[in-house]
Parts: sequence; structure tokens; C-alpha cells
Amino acid sequence: MTGSTRLTRYVLGQLLVPTLLGLLLFTFVMLMNELFLVAQKIIALGLTWDLSARLIAYQLPRLAVMTIPMGTLLGTLVAIGRFSADHEWVAMQSAGMGPWFLLRPVALHGLLAAMLSLFLYAVVFPQANFAARSLQGEIAFSTHLGSDLRPRVFYTDLPGAVLFVNDIRPGTQGRLEGVLIHRAKAAGDKDQMIIALEGDIYPSPDRSGSLEMDLQDALIHAYDPASPDGYHTARFGHYHVKFDPPPILEAYRNAPRKSFLDKNLAELVEELHLAKDEKSDVVREIRTRRAVQELNQRFALPAAALLFAILAVPLGITRVRSGKGAGFAIAIIVIAVYWVIFTSTRDLGGQGHVPVALGVWSANLVMVVWIAIALIRLRRSVGRRTRLSALLFPVHAAAEGFATIARRLRPSPDRVNGSEPTARTVRSGATSRFVGLLDRYVSLYFVRILGLSLASTYVVYAIVELKYLLDGAIENRQPLSLILSYFQYLTPGMFNLILPISCLLGSVIAFTLMARSGELTAVLSSGVSLRRATVPVVLITLILCGVLFLVQNDVAPVTNQKAQQLKDQILGRAPRTYGVSPGGRWTLGSEGRLYHYRHYDTETQTFQGLSVFTIDRETPAIIDHRFGESARWEKGRWILGPGWHLAFDPSGDSQSFEETEDGARIELDPPENFGRKERTLAARGDYLAQLNLSELREQIESLRASGYDTTRLEVDYQGKLAHPLTPFVIVLLGLPFAFRIGRRGSMYGIGVALLLVIVYWSVMAVFLALGHESILPPILAAWAPNLLFSILGLYMILHIRT
Repeated sequence: MTGSTRLTRYVLGQLLVPTLLGLLLFTFVMLMNELFLVAQKIIALGLTWDLSARLIAYQLPRLAVMTIPMGTLLGTLVAIGRFSADHEWVAMQSAGMGPWFLLRPVALHGLLAAMLSLFLYAVVFPQANFAARSLQGEIAFSTHLGSDLRPRVFYTDLPGAVLFVNDIRPGTQGRLEGVLIHRAKAAGDKDQMIIALEGDIYPSPDRSGSLEMDLQDALIHAYDPASPDGYHTARFGHYHVKFDPPPILEAYRNAPRKSFLDKNLAELVEELHLAKDEKSDVVREIRTRRAVQELNQRFALPAAALLFAILAVPLGITRVRSGKGAGFAIAIIVIAVYWVIFTSTRDLGGQGHVPVALGVWSANLVMVVWIAIALIRLRRSVGRRTRLSALLFPVHAAAEGFATIARRLRPSPDRVNGSEPTARTVRSGATSRFVGLLDRYVSLYFVRILGLSLASTYVVYAIVELKYLLDGAIENRQPLSLILSYFQYLTPGMFNLILPISCLLGSVIAFTLMARSGELTAVLSSGVSLRRATVPVVLITLILCGVLFLVQNDVAPVTNQKAQQLKDQILGRAPRTYGVSPGGRWTLGSEGRLYHYRHYDTETQTFQGLSVFTIDRETPAIIDHRFGESARWEKGRWILGPGWHLAFDPSGDSQSFEETEDGARIELDPPENFGRKERTLAARGDYLAQLNLSELREQIESLRASGYDTTRLEVDYQGKLAHPLTPFVIVLLGLPFAFRIGRRGSMYGIGVALLLVIVYWSVMAVFLALGHESILPPILAAWAPNLLFSILGLYMILHIRT
């Protein structure tokens, strides 16, 4: 009994470390997409450390509910696979302990993980989700537009107003220079155009969310485009403007009401009882279905941790010599199968096509059937594996083939040399010949693990993306073939994310495995230093950096566009209507022109509702104002529709007025300027990923010539140049740790690699956010992380014992 208890504790201890590493891996992958946005918000809005920490902490329970079952599966598979690979499973069998004994500590491990996940989902998650929604209001009221104001950017979030600032005095957040404000229907039925030399912006003292501005030397033009006769101008030495609170603040003014996600189990049960008293049949059915779905989901997802742990026992035992790579691959397959079934059947239940409870629990039921089949097969085939059994169990067959390929790809010195070993070869092997042999051996070893890492990392990213696409495909009744096409085009764009992580994992795991098997000791005994042994890995990584640059600059922009089109179709979006503003567009042109238009058609090169102001921002003064109901590009000239033109003297008084008939020729900026802006707005945040370096440089120069602030684009331009070197930098940083952890094993190597990636991406996010906010020069913001980590990596490599 004592030996059995001791062995149980040993198994539980071996399950703990890989499970924690798996939890860290999946949590990091899901957090990485939000890391840049959080860092940018923290720096842009000047949030306190308290708000920043809470903003990040409230995201963790939501992620942990999903990552705990995933980490439990991966950790259990890796631990059981190690038992098999190191013959500890054989030792247990020789002591009379079969797979049923192993199930007890594993089931206990899975039960503890399920209980933790249930506690987080039932107790912590509702509170954190509600607190996160409340925090958004706290952030909204504790900051104001002045905190995020940048020069030469049009702000359209103010109700009925557009704000433009030519410059912000260094060292200040509220002192503005060259202010331009347009207020729609501010004076009765008239629009107001206000320009001022200087201004201060600050939140209203009544904490209503309103913004106030004090302007110095302000010029005001009030007009109605349909009635130019009532055009008025006025100049003030001091002018006060108050803006209504942004609409988003209205949602935060009162404490948010709890949604289904914010309610704990008792509140969900109460909601279920309240739903039965609804008079409307439609509302009653929707509320009941939603409450039942959320209640069942609170138990179904945590239960997956227990099921994953039990399923890992037969899958891990039958992978006797497959290694940890096969365990990771199987974990990804199981997670993908579970998540696809869970998402699709849950949505079917939410839409009323199947019973709600059945829809939520269907994926768990499939896991139960899978466990039953796997345990029956394990009982029949302990100690033997047949080709027939592999055919009967597709995942086992796939993993077995995966492991066989991996073993064949792993080179041996004799195979690399191309001949059978002889005593003469061993005795006469010169150092130079050994070095060449070592380079080929390390290269093939690194490439093999790199390939496995690339495939595994890609699948992890794909699972995260698949979660949202499945919901959209089912809701919009799109064929699943579109999702496959989407991932096909998405692959080049994902390459710049997964290659750095894969290179780091490949290099660290390769050298930790070589240290554990004693191969590094053999290298040292031959007179070759460890630094020399890393040369092939570094050279291959540099080559991959070049490939990454070519893919990012020449291939990914095209494939990203097609991927975005497919994603829009899957999610039911209309790609050509993005960014449409009811108040029209504002853009700067050459020679002091300011354009305001309701619509611009890039295909026909036609304006609707065009106003053109010629502005002297130094005085400040409006030189003239031209309006046309339409304008079209014909034969290299702009043809204006019916409208009018007003010219002003320096004092602001009207000097001349004339009506223009349809067909008047006018001088404006070329249509390419407006088409580029429309494409930028249409592509939204994905626009930069759809441009190569030359197109981005052209965009920067064009916007800079029009007076726009190009800081963000310049940071992104430098980032496109710096990012391809990321694999090389983090490999330099990871190699010293690979030698230091040595014989502790590849799991320690994976853990160290993940921590290094987290640190690197966090530092990069902070530096890019500092660059976007003009705190650091663009070139420093983009290149500083690479420079700092390269120096640190080289320093540690020079100080390893070799």
C-alpha cells in the first residue's frame, strides 16, 4: 500500500510541471493578440498602474476557463508519453500495476483541474467579466480626448463635431496649436467652421463626460450650404466651446446591467424562473434558451478537463516511443475536434435546432465515447500494437506515422556521413571532418524539430481563429469550404507570427535533447566548442529571416487581402462599405486645401456634397470656401456641379460671392489622393498587412505632403523592416538558456522558450506603443527591442562554459 501511494504521488508530481507549461503556452497564445492593444491603450490614455493591472487581470479568468482543459490534456499526454519513452510504464507493468492503476492519479489530476476550472467559471469569471465592463466606464470617465490627442488627425467621435489639431506643444497634453473645429448644425440650421491659433482642452468640471475648449484668436464661419446668402463670419480674442459627451459615455453613466455572462449559478437559476413568467412567447423562449445554455456551459467546459485527462492515458501509453512531439500533435488534434463539435452544436442549440443541453454537452459525449473505445482497445492490446488496431483508430494511426517520420528524420552520424562506421573511420576522423559532420547533424536535427514546431504552432493559432469563424459560418449559413480557403490564404500572413516562436522552440529543444542524451559532451570531448556547434542553427535562422522578409513583403500583402475578403464573407460583412461616416469625410490636400465630402466613389471618381476650404493656418484665416453638389474627374480635370464660391479678405469679411453652374472646371488635388484614403478606411486595421514596403513608403510620403501626422505609419514601416530579424534575435537569446538548463529535459526548454517569447513580445509591444504615441522616434521604437535582446543574447553566449 505504501509503494502504491508513493507511486501515485510520483505520477501526480510528474503531471504537474507539463500541465503548468501547457497552461502557460495556451494562455500566452490567446493573450498575445490582445497584448499590443492593451499596451497601446495603457500608454495612449495614460492609465495608472492600478487600472492597467486590472485591465489585464480581468481577461485571465475568461481565458483560463478554456486553457485549463487544454493544458491538462497536453500535460497529461506529455507525462504519460515520457513514462512510455523512458520505460517507466514497463516497470509499472512488471510490478503488477496495469493501466487501471495509472487511471487513478490521472483522473484525480483531471478532477482537480476540472474543479479549478468550474470555480473560475462559476464564481470568478462572472465577477471579473462584470468588473471589466464597469472598468471600461471608469477608464472612459477618467480620461478624455486630450489624453489620446495626436496632431494632424481628424477626430470624429465627438457628437456633431470634428476636431483637428495642427500641433501639440512638447511636454503638454492639452495645449494645442492650430485648432480647427467643424460643428454640424451648431447655430440653428447652420454649420460652424472654427479655426484658432491656440487652444486648451479639458474635461468638464461637473464630471459629466463633456469636453470644454478655450480658444485664443478664433475665427468663426457659420453657413448653410443650401443658402449661401446667410453666410456669417466673426472673430474673437477668446472663445469657449463645450462638446457634448461622446455617445459611448452614455452607456457607462449608470452601472451596467448584468448580462448572462455576468451572472453566477444562483442568478442564472433565478433568471430561468423569471423567464417562465414572461408574457411574450418569443421573449420567454429566448430567455429560457439562453439561461439553460449558459448554465450547462458552466459545467460542460470544466468537465472537459477531466475527460481530456482520462483520454490522455490510452493515447499516451500507446505512443511508446513517439516522444513529446507526438503528444503535442495529438493534443492539438483532440482540442480541435472538441472545439469544432462544441462550437457548432452549441450554436445549433442556441438557435433551437437541437435541445439546448444536448448542444452544449455533445462534445463531451463524443469524448466519453472516444474514451470508452480507447480503453477497450488498450485493454486488448497492452504490450502489443498491430497494424489493424492502428487502422481502427485514426488518431493513433496518424500519431504513429508522425512518430515514425520523426524518427527517420532524426539523423545519426553514420547516416549523415553516408557510409557504415568502421574502426578506421573512428580512429582517423579529423577535427575538420567531424565539424562538417556535426554541422550536418545539428542542421538536420534543428530542421526536424523546427518543422514540428511550425506545424504545432500554426494549429494552435488556427484553433483560436477557428472559434470565431465557425460561429460566423453557422450564423450566416456559409459553406465550411470557405474556412479552408481562408486558412489557405492566411498561412503566409501567419508566418511572421509563428516562425519566431518556432525557431526559438526548435533551437532550445534541439540542444536540450542533445545535452540530455550526452551528445553535447561528445562534442566537447572532440575539441569543438558549444559556440561553434550553434553556427548551423544561427545560419539557418538567418536564411529563414530572409525568407520571412520576402514572404512578408511580396506574398503576404496579396494573400492577406484575399483572406480578409473571405473572412468578411464568412462573418457576413460588406467589405466595400467599411468606414462610412454619416457626417462625411475630412481630408487635407495640397496648397492649404481642406476637403469635406459626403461620399467619394473610387470607381467613377465622383464626389457628392463637396466643400473645399482654402485655409491659412498661420493667421489663422479662411481664404475662400467653395461648395458643389457634385464633382467628377473628366479628361484630367475636375468638373464641378451646381454650387457657389466665396472669397474673403484677411479680416474674414466676405469679399466676393458667385454661383457656379454645372460644368465649371476647378483645380483640386488628383483623385489618387482621395482613392488612397478611401482604401485605407475600407481596409481598417488590416490595411498595413496588405501593403508592401514600397506601397507603405508611398503612402507615408503622400500623407506627409498633405500635412498629415505619419508617425504611426513610420513606426509600422520601420517595424516591417525590423520584424524579419525577430527569429534571429530570440534564437540568440534562447541558446544560452538551452545550454544552462542542459539535462533537465526538453520540457524545461519549452518553458524557458515560452517565457522568453513573452518577455520579448511584451517589450516590443511597449516600444511600439511608445513610438505610436510619438514618445520615441519611429526607428528607435521599432529597432530597440531587437538591438537590446541581441546584445543580451551575445553577452550570455560569450559567457557560457564551453
